[in-house]
Amino acid sequence: MAHAQAHSLEHVEPTNIGPPKLGMWLFLSGEVVLFGGVIMTIVLFRISFPGWKEASEHTNPIIGSVNTFNLLTSSMLVALAHKMSATGNHGLSKLCILGCLAFGILFLVLKWAIEWPVEIMKGYTIHEGPFWQLYYAATGLHAVHVLIGLIAFTVILILYMGKWRPNFTLEATALYWHFVDIVWLFLWPLFYLS
Repeated sequence: MAHAQAHSLEHVEPTNIGPPKLGMWLFLSGEVVLFGGVIMTIVLFRISFPGWKEASEHTNPIIGSVNTFNLLTSSMLVALAHKMSATGNHGLSKLCILGCLAFGILFLVLKWAIEWPVEIMKGYTIHEGPFWQLYYAATGLHAVHVLIGLIAFTVILILYMGKWRPNFTLEATALYWHFVDIVWLFLWPLFYLS
């Protein structure tokens, strides 16, 4: 029996998961729990809170939809950046990361500098009930995650200025970015398309 186990272990193929990628998967498993709880709370309030639909009509679905486009486009650019980096086309990879940064910054500008101030000036603050409390908490938490992703991509670009080609680090950061975008695909209909 011990001989059979030893024999089977000799034929185990090594995985292609490097430490950055494995670390990111472990980190994202915690993020799934965090955002899963947030999204389930939103769903439960949406079902049980009678004023949800009326409150959601005061959000800006145009900005919400534009921001959805921004994040989906940035995800496509990140995927292209990773592919270009893996094939050795580092110049195009850098351009794709710059494009991702531009769309991510546009997301934050629309959210923090335009959408939130207008809503707050109209009196839609956290004191207006559960919808607005969850709206600001969930979209704010998400926006902070967007900011973290932008910082990570900026660091990768700075490192690209040298000779280092951060393919595994880029891949791990791309996983994070795709996760953040997927979270938005839940938040967008829950708050903007009610």
